[in-house]
Amino acid sequence: MTPDDAPRFAELLAGLAEALGEPISTTRAVLYFEALFDLPLRDLELGSKQAIRDCLFFPKPSELREFAENLPVPERKSLPEMDPEAWRPIRELGRRRIRGLIEVLSEPTTEKRRAALDKYLAELEHG
Repeated sequence: MTPDDAPRFAELLAGLAEALGEPISTTRAVLYFEALFDLPLRDLELGSKQAIRDCLFFPKPSELREFAENLPVPERKSLPEMDPEAWRPIRELGRRRIRGLIEVLSEPTTEKRRAALDKYLAELEHG
């Protein structure tokens, strides 16, 4: 994944949480992002659909990884091998973005969610 995938990853986690009846905290979302950052988002999206079908409880990162890595071969898209330290700045940017997105998604009303989203987008514009 890349930091630009943070919005879709946040939606993926929110969908899993909704489908499996479990809330998702910002801390948990950040930890999941860090644990799964090396996988292509497309694989995680397909794997999360399988998790919704197969899991009774919210899957651990290792379970989501297993679903994503065991997709039928034509559906998987692998990333080239890369030094784990090279991913550090990407992980940090993604962590900041996912925190902001989870805060937006956790607002209880549409009005508050819109205000939080406006604030989040302004922060992204100003670095």
